[in-house]
Amino acid sequence: MESKIGFTSTIPQEIIWASGNIPVDLNNIFINSIDPQKYSDFAEQRGYPRNICGWIKGIYGLLLKNKNIKTIIGVFEGDCSNTKALLETLEKTKKNINLIPFSYPHYPNKKELKESIGKLMKNFGVKIEKAEKARKKLYIIRKKLKEIDELTYIDNKAAGFENHYYLVSSSDMRGDYKKFEKDIDKFLEKARKRKPFKEKIRIGYLGVPPIYP
Repeated sequence: MESKIGFTSTIPQEIIWASGNIPVDLNNIFINSIDPQKYSDFAEQRGYPRNICGWIKGIYGLLLKNKNIKTIIGVFEGDCSNTKALLETLEKTKKNINLIPFSYPHYPNKKELKESIGKLMKNFGVKIEKAEKARKKLYIIRKKLKEIDELTYIDNKAAGFENHYYLVSSSDMRGDYKKFEKDIDKFLEKARKRKPFKEKIRIGYLGVPPIYP
């Protein structure tokens, strides 16, 4: 029986798909909920400081209220420095939760990255051949996502929000990569036929997105 595997930041999701489970980007579930603020407020009620990262508080509150996600992959290196504290508090406050650490090398290091990915595959009982097979399926979708990106910054036919929506959703393919690909195909068919937007000033955004809809 497939299970939902939550994670705190981008991971090699191919491993989750190859294991027969469903990847769930906790950031996406949190920010797309009807009332994201309630999760942050709940975390503060349980002792989290007001000045700590809003995303960390939101994920913590979400996981305490969500009973369907029992396995969490916490990304330590290469992500928010508060992730370790998040997993430590989860371990103390939520019973029957399986916490799996994953880290990217602090500096680019192919050997260390390979070891981290190897450990993650071992945790889910996945061989490299099966993970590679899953990667090839996702690669087709990622090529289409690249086209959305190019339709945004080159052709000016895809809006910034549309770009953000599809590319951010690709971190877990919305839990159903086949349906996600169909949605992308529909969007691309529509966007390709558009006339370029006429706005003279185009504003780029860099950094962690604010928690506002």
